[in-house]
Amino acid sequence: MTKPLDPELGVNTWSSKPADLNQQTVNRAAQWFSTINTSTFCHSTQQPHKAAKITPLHFRPTSYTTVSPHHDNTKVTPTENQDISNSTRAHCRANNMFGVGTETSTTIIEWGLAELINHPEMMRKAREEIESVVGKDRLVEESNIPNSPYVHSIVMETMRLHPTGPLVVRQSTQDCNVKGYDIPTKSTLFVNVWAIGKDPNYWENPLEFKPERFLDEEGQSPLDLKGQHFELLSFGAGRRSCPGASLALQIIPITLAGMIECFEWKVGEEGKGVVDMEERPGTALPRAHPLLCVSVARSSPLG
Repeated sequence: MTKPLDPELGVNTWSSKPADLNQQTVNRAAQWFSTINTSTFCHSTQQPHKAAKITPLHFRPTSYTTVSPHHDNTKVTPTENQDISNSTRAHCRANNMFGVGTETSTTIIEWGLAELINHPEMMRKAREEIESVVGKDRLVEESNIPNSPYVHSIVMETMRLHPTGPLVVRQSTQDCNVKGYDIPTKSTLFVNVWAIGKDPNYWENPLEFKPERFLDEEGQSPLDLKGQHFELLSFGAGRRSCPGASLALQIIPITLAGMIECFEWKVGEEGKGVVDMEERPGTALPRAHPLLCVSVARSSPLG
């Protein structure tokens, strides 16, 4: 969705001075997003919530209750400014989810598949795990992912090595000192998630794709992606962490698992080619070259 702007945004974001993000690019991004029909979508989606009222013996989806201003039978009329503010927040959130969320998730899946093609033994191990959970006669489902720790570790290792949010921008809320550096209030700070994920002080052989690093002796991950471990900040941390993290951690593993289960993936002549893993500048850290491969449907579970 953001591909029309991605090259330009990427060059500015990944320049030698990321803080010098070209204002013209920012303005173009804002203008481009304004042409998307998310405003109409938000408006039509909010109407049932706004119109819903709680009445005795009248049942409705619980989600309506959480967003509707009518918490009881007493009519509450929000001010015009409050109504505009709520609509604006919903509009911005929709832009984030549709624009940022789709681009990052598809990029992670592409990187993960590329790594597995280059590591066929890991592809086989993941497929064996999936088949041990679901068998060979049915498709993997979302409910099977918690019982597939190796698949989950592949996703985590992909997000460590190829973070789709390589730079996280924040603003300091108060004066502070970090390792001898004075940080004034309202300073713009760039957190280099890409570099943190490759720091040899925290990761053994950081440039190697090694999903096993996220599995302990019991086959469980000692780390998570919820911002509690600062050496792995794929979704950020704290109140400003990615609002779509939970959704991404459902969609990415099940999509990748389905691709592993249903297809053999081959590159080059006789399927013995190697995928180029070069990165290029971009807001979601895309691949420098398209992933060109051949998918061969397996006899099971597709029949």
